[in-house]
Amino acid sequence: MTGLRTEILTRTDQIDALRTDWQALWNRTPDATPFQSPAWLMPWWRLFGNGRPRVVVLRDALCLHAVLPLWSDAGGRLRLMGDDRPAVTDALVAPDRRDGAADRLLDAIDRRADWTDLHLVGLRTDGLLAEDAVTDPGAPRARRLALPADLDDTVRARLAALRLRADGRLGLRIETATRASRDRLLGLLCGLPGSGAAEEEPAVGAFLRDMAAGMMALGRLRLSLVWLDHRPAAGVLAIAGRSGTWVVLAGSDPAFARHAPLDIALGHALEQAAGEGAATATLFGDTPDALGGTPLATATRTVRRTETVAA
Repeated sequence: MTGLRTEILTRTDQIDALRTDWQALWNRTPDATPFQSPAWLMPWWRLFGNGRPRVVVLRDALCLHAVLPLWSDAGGRLRLMGDDRPAVTDALVAPDRRDGAADRLLDAIDRRADWTDLHLVGLRTDGLLAEDAVTDPGAPRARRLALPADLDDTVRARLAALRLRADGRLGLRIETATRASRDRLLGLLCGLPGSGAAEEEPAVGAFLRDMAAGMMALGRLRLSLVWLDHRPAAGVLAIAGRSGTWVVLAGSDPAFARHAPLDIALGHALEQAAGEGAATATLFGDTPDALGGTPLATATRTVRRTETVAA
């Protein structure tokens, strides 16, 4: 990797200045997840970051080639930014720079003495950081669907029947977010009992608003609400990734449970993703089993300071 150098960014203003190059790197990395994008991680750091940033970058004079967004908590433990939210993540590395990149990033951390251990959760099991990682049995529940295969004629027919029945009995409307309606729909989704967002701290709502605004600016936000009887019945917040769609928040009003509005909302999101050419859809949280899919595992890697983290 001639001409490449590693740096560790330790100030928020340095991270802010990295945003354009970081986003460009994400844009050119085909298997990147939304949880590796600055549109997700920078709002998280602003609202939940309560330690010291330790963002490792690999670059040359012209381009940013890799980012490992770490932070150090009060006890000196190094963690991935965003690790308290459901995520599937890894070091973000350009496709043509993967050989040896993880070692270079971890070597940079090795040379510092201001940490006690490295604790990485939510790792892709096939990722660059997965060496010596163990599958995490306590990971947030997630399922992955193959598109369009898992959205077969039987599933589509069931979704169509649900929509027809709900429309005939209560009047069905599916509203998709625009720039003007984004915050309103997100607020309604977060207020649905089934989303879980209403019970979380206010900062979570602020994070979701900032993240949604950033993802919409990138053309990646997929936010929709199902209305029944002129009331919000269910909603989905999804992010269109580089190769798949990620449903990161979904909820419904139990008062409409017999009309399966969450199935309708998720079905709408899946059909939209398939129509856009997404190869997969990943659903976090408790979503209807009738939609199918297979469990998605993540991994955890922990290394003590006395060990060498790079191979």
